[in-house]
Amino acid sequence: MDLLANSTATTSNQPLAALGRVVVPVTGGSKVFSGQLLPVTDLFGNTVVLNLSGTKTFRCTAVSQRVYNMEYFVVVPVTNATSTLRPYLSTGSPTPNATGVLLDAPISFTVAHRQTTATNLQLSVNGISVTGSLTTSSNAAGTTVSYTPSSFLPANSTNTLIAIITDSAGVKLTNAWSFTTINATVTTIPGAYAQPLGSGAGPGFALRLYKVDDAAPTTATLLNAEIELAGLRTNLVTSLPYPNLAPGANGDGTYAEPNTINYDITGAPTGTPTFNTKSAFPNVTAGGVNNNLAMEALMYMQLPVGSYHLQVRSDDGFKLTVGPTAANTNLALGSFDGGRGNGTPSDVYFAVTNSGLYPMRLLYFQAGAGGNVEFYSVSNSTPVLLNDPANASAIKTFLPPAAPVLLLNPAHSGGATTFSFLSQSLYTHYVEYKNALTDASWSPLQTIAGNGSITNVTDNSAVGATRFYRVRTQ
Repeated sequence: MDLLANSTATTSNQPLAALGRVVVPVTGGSKVFSGQLLPVTDLFGNTVVLNLSGTKTFRCTAVSQRVYNMEYFVVVPVTNATSTLRPYLSTGSPTPNATGVLLDAPISFTVAHRQTTATNLQLSVNGISVTGSLTTSSNAAGTTVSYTPSSFLPANSTNTLIAIITDSAGVKLTNAWSFTTINATVTTIPGAYAQPLGSGAGPGFALRLYKVDDAAPTTATLLNAEIELAGLRTNLVTSLPYPNLAPGANGDGTYAEPNTINYDITGAPTGTPTFNTKSAFPNVTAGGVNNNLAMEALMYMQLPVGSYHLQVRSDDGFKLTVGPTAANTNLALGSFDGGRGNGTPSDVYFAVTNSGLYPMRLLYFQAGAGGNVEFYSVSNSTPVLLNDPANASAIKTFLPPAAPVLLLNPAHSGGATTFSFLSQSLYTHYVEYKNALTDASWSPLQTIAGNGSITNVTDNSAVGATRFYRVRTQ
């Protein structure tokens, strides 16, 4: 229930302040509550008493997802309100005695004005004043207050808020309440894992997918996903490894994702997604049946010093790890090992003490039935897909740098030089040369799209006394 600051407001989006809430008892199913009239109550469940005169405009809003029908709005006169009606906390979040509160949950509340108004506000969190970091907005009806913690709240702990209101008569009003945070682990990533900015390749994720026959037994475990990615899952009928049905253009299941990880096996949102658009999994034809799929995503994640909250909403499981290199990510940040729908995301909390690019690996698997995965950050309760090019606040990710190329079997005969090297999927190789190491720049010879196979290079113009070669990989 809101009171509009403009007493004769007739349009939406007018300044207002919450007066409180009407809490309707749970009736079960679609039954209609038909009990007594219910009062408007403040943040602490106390019945709200107002001093009304003249014209007032109110607004009622259903805060649940169910449709509601308000039959009566009754203003009940009271005769025992003899003292001055001062400002009060009408609504807030987290609410008193709330449980399962996220570690980075924003704190907010509304101060409703009555016969006196709020002129000064103070807030402490677990005994520490955060008044200087408050964001406030005031109008004639009240004041809204918000605070975003600069670091995570203690996990699995009771946290206490104390809000002190000084009103226009100079009276101080103290309000205290507590809530409990979720039981979560906050991992501090070793600063030595940070790689220099600019050391990653192009933006995005280096993916590798492996899909076996839909008719194969579905096994919803991380271990099975690793076995599948390694090409070692065996068909018990033929005693041979299942072939990869998602080889992609490179033939080995790799794919360079330049944008986001926001996939569904159908190519459209299913279940209860966070984001209302989806892409099909790379290398996999969209369809309602796409069983036995494993995917890894390697990335360098760009992270300044700070605390981070990521979420993975997946059907089925996942594991996120970090390490000093993309090939050595053995520190687990979060996981879900089993089958599930995408109704509830998994929270991942970690802290970074050194700015830089952090090598990470996301392992995902889809066993059977529905399949999807969303990989995103949460800041001030707002989800943002990682590496979303359309969102300036998105955390950036980059493909890990390519491994150095070793030139094999070099030979020169009759003005022609030949050599070979093992190309790398997802990367482009630039073969360049100099006739003398003192030359100002390297000259291009050949550009090769890597596919994981041996590539042969021939230079028929090497007629000079010397020529030097290099392969630059991006």
